Amino acid sequence: MKLIIASKNTNKVSRLRKVIKNITRDVIVRDISKLSILPPNEIGKTQKENLLIKLNYYYSHTNKNLLVEDDCFEFLIDSKWKKIINVNDFFSKKENLYQAWKKYFSDNHIMKGNLIKYFATKINRRTRIEKIIIHLNVFVNKRKMNKKINILNNFVGPAIFNKTFAEMGIRERNNYLSNICIKKIKNLLS
Repeated sequence: MKLIIASKNTNKVSRLRKVIKNITRDVIVRDISKLSILPPNEIGKTQKENLLIKLNYYYSHTNKNLLVEDDCFEFLIDSKWKKIINVNDFFSKKENLYQAWKKYFSDNHIMKGNLIKYFATKINRRTRIEKIIIHLNVFVNKRKMNKKINILNNFVGPAIFNKTFAEMGIRERNNYLSNICIKKIKNLLS
C-alpha cells in the first residue's frame, strides 16, 4: 500500500515514517511536501473538525491514501480545562511569544495540561480516527529558551518526566512520541 503523510512539518513526517516502518514494511510512505499543494485553512471550531478539514482537503487534491495528524493543548485553569486549538493564533503576532506564554502560565498558575493528538487516515475512501491524550506538566521557571523548536515545548513536558520537551531533545522526544503513538497508528493501518 502507498500512503501520503499530509504534513509539511519535516520532524513530524520523519517520526510518522519511523512509526509506520516499525509497524509494517508493506507501506510505501510519501509526504505531501513533494506535491505543490497549499495547506488548507483550518477554520474548524474543534480540533477534530480541523483534522477532518485537512484530511478531506488533501484527499480532494490527491485521491490517494492519507495520514494526517492534528494537535492541540488544554490547560487546567481554576479547575477548568481551557483548550487552545491553534497555538499560533493564541497571541498577537506582534507579541514576544515566549514572554506571552510565560506570563499566561504564571498569571493563571498553570501547572498541568494535556497534549491531545488526533490521527486520521483515509484509505480506500474509508476514514478512521484515533485520539491520544498525553498528560503534561507545565514548567514556568525553566532555564533559557530553545528557539529552534515550538515555543510551547520550552514550557511543557510529559507528566512522567520532570523536564520539558525542549530539555528532552529531539531524539528522546521523538522516541517517546513514537512509542505512545504506535498502537493508534497500527489501528489506523489495519
